[in-house]
Amino acid sequence: MDAVEPMPQRWQQERLFDNAEHYFADLISAINQAEHSIAINFYIFNYDKTGRRIIEALAGAVNRKVDVRVLIDGIGSYQSGLKAALAMEKMGVQVRIFHPLPWQLRQYRRSVFKGNYFAKSLHFFQKINRRDHRKLCIIDRQKLSTGSFNISDQHLSTVQGGDNWRDYGVMVCGANVAAISDNFDHYWYRSKTKYHPKTLPHHFSFYWHNFSHKSRKRKNYLLVKKINHAQQRIWIVSAYFVPSGQIIKALKQAAQRGVDVRVVVPRSSDVIFFPYLAKSYYHDLLSSGIRIHEYLPSFIHAKAMIIDEFYLLGSSNLNHRSSLHDLELDIILTHADSQQQLCSFILADIDKAYEIKRDNLQRSISNKVLGFIARLVRHWM
Repeated sequence: MDAVEPMPQRWQQERLFDNAEHYFADLISAINQAEHSIAINFYIFNYDKTGRRIIEALAGAVNRKVDVRVLIDGIGSYQSGLKAALAMEKMGVQVRIFHPLPWQLRQYRRSVFKGNYFAKSLHFFQKINRRDHRKLCIIDRQKLSTGSFNISDQHLSTVQGGDNWRDYGVMVCGANVAAISDNFDHYWYRSKTKYHPKTLPHHFSFYWHNFSHKSRKRKNYLLVKKINHAQQRIWIVSAYFVPSGQIIKALKQAAQRGVDVRVVVPRSSDVIFFPYLAKSYYHDLLSSGIRIHEYLPSFIHAKAMIIDEFYLLGSSNLNHRSSLHDLELDIILTHADSQQQLCSFILADIDKAYEIKRDNLQRSISNKVLGFIARLVRHWM
């Protein structure tokens, strides 16, 4: 009998980014080096300076006979996704849309859902709250770039014409990239995804995902379990912080038993109601000893978590959308240097944040009313 090859214990390579220009430069370099295939999946793909740079690199790959496929979300890429899709298709790039809006008739032929216009419109209303929130690029089924960066100028510095959004990204290489590539193929070819019960736990040793109902349940279960077993620290960075009741309970219990629980959130947001929604949780969290830091320089769009010696970075926010509805991907860091680098990112952002204290918490009537209204629709946010 042939010997069973042991499963790898970590990614072959990891590289972290907290600078948009560096992340996009590395992404373009990877595209330029692709030999066989490129699979791109972004919630937002704008036809702006950044988008055109990526499209130009993809066109070069097509000219080298590389198979190039791009999957974007119908709502996330609503602003200029059609223009980007037309530009890419003109250059030979294959494009599909995850759940286009009912009135986006020109996008229907690109829909990942099969059927005529009526069926696709009906499907959208049935799945309106399910979006593809991932941000990833897979090169030759071996290299993966992901994190919280979309294809958008928003992440660039103001000097470069952007909005200076604060984000984290990661590039990994290893055998497990192929499994993520298989999932991309599932949505691209509109097939059924099946995860063998013996391989699902292995996948969750390298990345957290919610590609199926079973994996979504496992992801939420593992998060609560890790919080409940935390002994030293729980550091969370979330652009949209609206945890479930189960997670709030676990975080409060962790803080009460002496765990260092810190949450980094934006002071201002691209979603107008979100700061009021997040603030509606502050008093309860602060009363339990949880420390809350509002990032000041710009909108912090990053998504990351450190629980003792567990390090996670990707596209998931700590909100109802990520836990219940959207497709997400988060990478578990396995190298000591990248783990330490993520610590440095978070500590640097805490230094640039304002720590909310119970005695300076503003609880005006208007904030309470807006927070109450926002809570009514939190399952959509």
